[in-house]
Amino acid sequence: MITEWALKTGPGPDARPGPNVELAQELNITPLTVQLLRHRKINSAHEARNFLFGSLDDLQDPYLIKGMEKAVRRILHAIDTSELVIVHGDYDVDGVTASAIVGRVLTRLGARWKPFVPHRVKNGYGFTKDGVAFAKEQNANVIITLDCGTGSIEEVAAAQELGIDCLVFDHHQIKDGNLPEAYSLINPFQLDCQSPFKLYCATGLALKLAQALLGKKALEYLDLSALGTVGDMVPLVGENRLFVKYGLRAMSENPRVAIRAMAESAKLKSRKIHVGHLGFVFAPRINASGRLDSAEVSLNLLLSEDVVEAAKLAQELEKQNKKRRDLEQDATKQAIKKVEMEVNFNQDRVIVVWDEAWHPGVIGIVAARLVERFHRPSLVISLNEGMGKGSGRSVRKVNLYELLKRASAPLVQFGGHEQAVGLSVEEKSLPAFRKLINEIAREWVLPEYLSKTFEIDAEIGLQDLTLRQMKEISMLEPFGLKNPKPVFLTRNVELKPVPSRWFAANERRFFAIQGGQNFEAVWNPPGDAASTPLGHYDIIYSPALKVWEGHELFELEIRDIKKRG
Repeated sequence: MITEWALKTGPGPDARPGPNVELAQELNITPLTVQLLRHRKINSAHEARNFLFGSLDDLQDPYLIKGMEKAVRRILHAIDTSELVIVHGDYDVDGVTASAIVGRVLTRLGARWKPFVPHRVKNGYGFTKDGVAFAKEQNANVIITLDCGTGSIEEVAAAQELGIDCLVFDHHQIKDGNLPEAYSLINPFQLDCQSPFKLYCATGLALKLAQALLGKKALEYLDLSALGTVGDMVPLVGENRLFVKYGLRAMSENPRVAIRAMAESAKLKSRKIHVGHLGFVFAPRINASGRLDSAEVSLNLLLSEDVVEAAKLAQELEKQNKKRRDLEQDATKQAIKKVEMEVNFNQDRVIVVWDEAWHPGVIGIVAARLVERFHRPSLVISLNEGMGKGSGRSVRKVNLYELLKRASAPLVQFGGHEQAVGLSVEEKSLPAFRKLINEIAREWVLPEYLSKTFEIDAEIGLQDLTLRQMKEISMLEPFGLKNPKPVFLTRNVELKPVPSRWFAANERRFFAIQGGQNFEAVWNPPGDAASTPLGHYDIIYSPALKVWEGHELFELEIRDIKKRG
C-alpha cells in the first residue's frame, strides 16, 4: 500500500516560535509539548492546564444534562415505594458496564431491580418488544434503558401505555429529530440539552446518574466507566478523558474482584493498567459473551464480589473469547477473498460484503479488519433466512453514519456513530444497497479520504526525545480517539538489528540510531512487508516511555518507514 506523510506544521518543535515559547514558559513545558497541545485545539494557558492537570473536581454538574433531574426523582420514588426497576442494557462492553454501574448504585440505595440483557440473536439490537414483555412479566414499574432507546419510539410508547415509565439513557444520534415519548430522555444530543459536554457513551451517562444519586461516592465506579468509555471508542476528550485517566489509576491501585479475575485468566502480568489493556484485553472479553451467546456472564462478573465466582466467570469469558477469535479469523479470511473478487476499487469507495456463514457477533471486528487492510469504509453483513444484520466501520475522514443516512432507502433500520454503525436489511435488497451507497459515496467521499495518510505532529531529531520531553508526552495520556498518540518524523535514521530474542509473529525490532542517540524500535509492518529493514531510513513513529523491572525505557513505535535516496 502506498502511504502519504502529511506534516501538520512546519519542521521542528518551534514552528510557531513566538506563541509556542511564550506558552511554554508560562506552563513550564517545552515548545514541542505546546505544539502537540495546539494540534488538539488547545491554545490558551487555561485550556492547557485543564487538559494536563484536570482533576475530578472539574466534573460538571450531572443535572446539566436534560432529563437527569426528572429521572433521578423517578428512581428515588421507585426506591421509596419498593417498585421494581428493570435495568435494560445492551450486549456490548458499553451497555454491560453501564448496567453494572447502575445495578451497583441501585443495590447500594436499597432498590428492587432486575437486569435485562438482550440476546444478540434471540432479541436483536436495542430496546425491543422483548424488553417491554420482560418488564410486563416481572410487574415492573420502571425501565432504565442504557445504550439504547433513542430510536425505539414504538417500544417506548408500548411500555408507557402499560404504565411502565421509561428512563432512556442513550448517546446515539437522533434521526430526523424524532424522539420517543419516554418519561425521561437523557441523551446529550437533544437540541435543547444544556450540557457543555456531549460525547458521553452509555457508561459515562451511567456514571453521571451515579453522581446525581450518590455525589462523590459515585467515583468508586470510575474503573467501570473507564472500561466502557475505551471499549466504545468515544473521543477521549473532556469528561471522557477524566473518567479514563482516573479510572485507570483506580484500576491499577485497587482493582475490583472482576478486574483481578480477568487479568489472571488473561495472564496479564503488568500491575499498572493502561488504555491498551482496556481496549485489547478487558473489553474483548466483556464483549465475547454478548457476541456469541448472552452478555449475562459479563454482567454477572462485573457485579460479583466473590473471588471464587469471579474466577469461574472470568474463565468462561476466556473460553468464549478464544472461540470468538477463531470465528473472527475465519470470517476475516473469507471476507478478504470476497472483497478481492467482488469489489471494483476503481468504482466502489465503500466495501459491502455479505455471507450466511458469518456469525453476527464478529462482523463488527471483521469490518474493522477490512478497514485496516483496504482503508475504505466497510460494511459486513451476516445473513439468516433472508435477513441481514450488518456492522460497519469507517476511515477517519468519512462519517459512515451520515453516509448510511443518505443511502438508507433499501434498509430496514440503521444507527450508530461517525465511525461505527449497525444496520438491518433484507437479503434481496443488498445488491441495490451496495450500488446506491457507492453512487452516493462517489459524489461525497473524495478519493484522498481513502489514501493511507499518516499525519505528523512535528519533524524532530532523536536528540529531542529527552527524559523531560518523554514525561511531558506521557502527560497527554490517556490516548485514544480525538487524542491520538503524537507522531514524529525523523530523517536519516540508521536501523540495526536487535540481538535475537522472542518477538511477536509479525513484529520487527531494531535499534534506531542518530547522532549518538540509540533507541529500540518496534514495527508491525503490513502483511506483505519483506524482511526487516536495515540501513538508513526516514521514519515516523510514536515514542513511548515504558517501565521494565523498575527502569524507565524509551521505545519507538514505528508507523511507517521510507528508504533514504
